[in-house]
Amino acid sequence: MAFPTITIQPKNESINSSLYPINFTIVESTPDTLNILSQVEYWNGSAWTTWGGQMRCSPNLDFAGYYDLNIADLVNSLPKSDASGFRSLGDGGCFGGAIGQLEQIDWESVSNWKVRIQTQREYLDTGTGFIEVDSDITQSNSFYIHEGAAPFIQFSHGSSGIQESLTFGSYLMQQNTTDAANSWLWLTDNIYQANNPQHRWDYTTKIRKTEQFYLHTFNGRLLTGITLDNKLQITTFHRNGTPLGIRNVTWNFPPNNDGMQSIDVGFRSIMGAYVPNGAEGPNFDYVASYEVVNKVANAANTSLGCSSLTWVFKIDRTCRPKSYQRFMWKNQLGGFDMFSSEGKLESRRKIKRSRFERRRTRLDWKNVESYGKNNWLNKEEKTFKIETQNLRAKEAKWFSKIGASALVYLRVDLVSKDNPVAFGNFTSWENLRDSGQCNSYVPIIINSNSIKIRNTSKQFSKVSFEYQFAVSDLYPRM
Repeated sequence: MAFPTITIQPKNESINSSLYPINFTIVESTPDTLNILSQVEYWNGSAWTTWGGQMRCSPNLDFAGYYDLNIADLVNSLPKSDASGFRSLGDGGCFGGAIGQLEQIDWESVSNWKVRIQTQREYLDTGTGFIEVDSDITQSNSFYIHEGAAPFIQFSHGSSGIQESLTFGSYLMQQNTTDAANSWLWLTDNIYQANNPQHRWDYTTKIRKTEQFYLHTFNGRLLTGITLDNKLQITTFHRNGTPLGIRNVTWNFPPNNDGMQSIDVGFRSIMGAYVPNGAEGPNFDYVASYEVVNKVANAANTSLGCSSLTWVFKIDRTCRPKSYQRFMWKNQLGGFDMFSSEGKLESRRKIKRSRFERRRTRLDWKNVESYGKNNWLNKEEKTFKIETQNLRAKEAKWFSKIGASALVYLRVDLVSKDNPVAFGNFTSWENLRDSGQCNSYVPIIINSNSIKIRNTSKQFSKVSFEYQFAVSDLYPRM
């Protein structure tokens, strides 16, 4: 009997990308050992559950008694996130009620999974001549996997013995031993830049009072003895830059490394969740912008002195064009980005017909309806082409990343007494969309090679692409 030794594995309670290798090195040099068997397990919320069958590890060709294993492909097949994970998209969470708070989502055991492996050796029993499985089992560290990846230029590995498949250090908003870990990043394709002298870098986007917007983050596990929990801070501003109000939002879920957490900080949701103060005016009419930042404890545990990068939302109160389109896509980091196109919108229809010819004997030619050619299945594909309004270069680069996403959605109205055909009607005004009980995001497919960025001036560009609904319209069969 012998316990295998795991010498290289992800850190305990760390978060790792399932898109890059998740490597283990296992050592077992007992002479009768033939191989190492490994079993992946995941935490389903209440118990450890096996995932896939037992695997034989690959013997290392350079070092006898060493065995290698990469479980990335296997754990990446665990359930993943999509738009169905958002419970509050739409008016009142799709149940017709008012928005009363900023919706928060914890993706643990939804798309982020806690996993581990169990290893045991396979050996030759010299007494019986049979190959047996040793009852001694070695258990690895428990860690979390997330389907997302930092841009390759930020990719790095840990040192030997604590190797992580991907270091999310720039995104893990946790209290650190020093304050040097300040300015963490949000899980977004958006490009941070130097815009405001009050803070070095920020993300910037426009938002309407009818729009939601989710921010996604890793609220990192606090160090031992730290008592200050992370808090989200929202500050509203007048158009002259004067702060009007500050709101601190408590996270519903304790800081840890169990994966992605999301919060809706769209202006529509802020208006529904809070009562404006006198400086902000009725219905927040005097608010021109607001900033969102995640506050984290400093190294001394005396204050929330560290923070994420700031996300600046500039409120757009202009008239809504009829070509308004609200998109959402799963970004490279595994979060979801939202962006509105307000430029041109064109559409065309293509009908595919499956045809057959009915053949009957001459005696059955009783009427003209009983013979001849016929379409038995018709399918209509609608193709839409959008071109955005003028965007600054970084905005255009951000929105163009929608073309690389595997999950892309378009906001539509599924239920509305004022707009009963709103699913395909994109000329409806935003107030018609909001009159429905359920503004939903339906999947679309962006046509290959249709993403284009066109410079309209030295400062501005436009993004254009073509898309179709993921499900075509079908007509009754013959």
